[in-house]
Amino acid sequence: MAVALNTNNLITAAELELMLQKTFSDSDYKNTLINIASQFIEGYTNRVIKSASYTSYINGNGMYRLFLPNYPITAITSIDAWNIQLQTSSASYTANTDFIYNGDEGWIYLYGGWYVGYRNYKIVYTAGYSTVPDTLKIACAQLAGFIDSNSSKLGLSSETIGDYSYQKPTAMSSMGINGLAIPGEILSFLQPFVRVVM
Repeated sequence: MAVALNTNNLITAAELELMLQKTFSDSDYKNTLINIASQFIEGYTNRVIKSASYTSYINGNGMYRLFLPNYPITAITSIDAWNIQLQTSSASYTANTDFIYNGDEGWIYLYGGWYVGYRNYKIVYTAGYSTVPDTLKIACAQLAGFIDSNSSKLGLSSETIGDYSYQKPTAMSSMGINGLAIPGEILSFLQPFVRVVM
């Protein structure tokens, strides 16, 4: 069965080959590299990168600002005070009258404050990048290239060559894929995009 690019792919197959200056004869392998790299980047940054529409049921926090799970926010379709038991709206809020938002930072400021509650706000919005930033594209291609050049080590438990010794970590971390540590140069491209959970 052919391997297709996932919907969250950060680069195309043509972009991968262009940035790595390498031609892959196996399109399934090429797509797999992109899928793994894109998935790792989303996990490491703790966010969805590409633009999508969301309906989120958010807990009110008793403060004026509320951070949404995905950003940058490009549009807010609606905000409703939500009754989770009845699945109905008890109030709707209007942009610039009841709330404002900072799309780049991913928060909404509600003038009256967000009442504390469990999933007591229903927010329909669009967030993510309509065009993946070049920095993330470069990181994705470099990571795919790194995985390609180290593919023989992904299943490796340990090896010793002369004075050199390597042992795969026993636990997975956000810094690696199957025990293969990701170079700091690649992670430095990702750092500005990491979502800090508040």
